[in-house]
Amino acid sequence: GAGGIPDSIKGYEIAPDDVQSDNTMVNLSEFAVGGALFYQMLETQACEISQRVTAMDNASKNAGEMVDRFTLRYNRARQARITTELTEIISGAESIAEEED
Repeated sequence: GAGGIPDSIKGYEIAPDDVQSDNTMVNLSEFAVGGALFYQMLETQACEISQRVTAMDNASKNAGEMVDRFTLRYNRARQARITTELTEIISGAESIAEEED
């Protein structure tokens, strides 16, 4: 930029005595860099939290599906045991009824 002022801060008003001070320009540059770095750190943190929320949501959904599958398996096995027991009871009752005849 002209006169030693960077293009990125040309639009800001700077008092004439401050322009002569190299310290002011260094401070403004450091502040701009610090602000940009801070913004990037916040953006990184927000992305990380977003990814964690998404991962936990997917894990919760998968766990719910797993519970549903295991519940279905359990209920089918239980129904099969009940059916087997009923068949045995009915067969036994029929055997006893045939012996009495």
